Amino acid sequence: MKPAFSLFCLYLRHTFWKVLLLLLAAGAAEWGLFTARWRALPYTPTLAEAYTHSLLPLGWVLAGVFGVLCLLLATATLARGTGQPGYTLRRLPLSRGQVLLGQGLWNTLAFLLFWGSQALVFLGMGWSFGQGGGFLNPQTLPMAVWQVPLFHAFLPLGDPLQWVGNLALAGGLGFTAAAFTQALHRGKGTFAFPALALCALVCLGSAPLSFLAAGGCLVWGLRQALRQEAPDRDDDNHRKEAAPHAPAETP
Repeated sequence: MKPAFSLFCLYLRHTFWKVLLLLLAAGAAEWGLFTARWRALPYTPTLAEAYTHSLLPLGWVLAGVFGVLCLLLATATLARGTGQPGYTLRRLPLSRGQVLLGQGLWNTLAFLLFWGSQALVFLGMGWSFGQGGGFLNPQTLPMAVWQVPLFHAFLPLGDPLQWVGNLALAGGLGFTAAAFTQALHRGKGTFAFPALALCALVCLGSAPLSFLAAGGCLVWGLRQALRQEAPDRDDDNHRKEAAPHAPAETP
């Protein structure tokens, strides 16, 4: 249990606060853009119109935040600076599969945090719209969710299949990101994660496409991450790198 806990703390230390700050900054930027855009209109729009009028700048911010999040998670243990996470990772007595599982689960939670934070930001925008003089009642927000595709993608009310599709996409992104990190550690390339990240920008809001993209890229990425020609020799090399001054075994 201790090595697994150390692995979790490693990801927490090197990515959690960065991810949290990124999502907070994104929420503040989106909220400011939304408020400025609808207030600049010469009339008081409906909530759906206010969202639609801000859709283009919000979409660009979301795409940028998503890209930075992917970069943070995919390079979580590659840094050579403070803390040397790559060196710490090699010292942990964990198999490649265990490391992949641990990082994949953490990555999935991070993507779900991104999904949840964006849903809260959209809800907060609706609240601020009502506080700023816009018309808001118990039916306004659900109607806006259905009328604005981007909003519905993050908060698919009344669409259980899309909830499952979002979970599948988050899991696929999380584990292919972990597989991508392992490939970088081994000096090999895998395109499953970049391919799925690009697909996510298209698949978001479409449950069938989410299932297809997440499933295909996940199988491909995990297969590439776990495939190795000589596992025993590879593991021995990692142990020697982690402990170069260890005494040699005597017969």
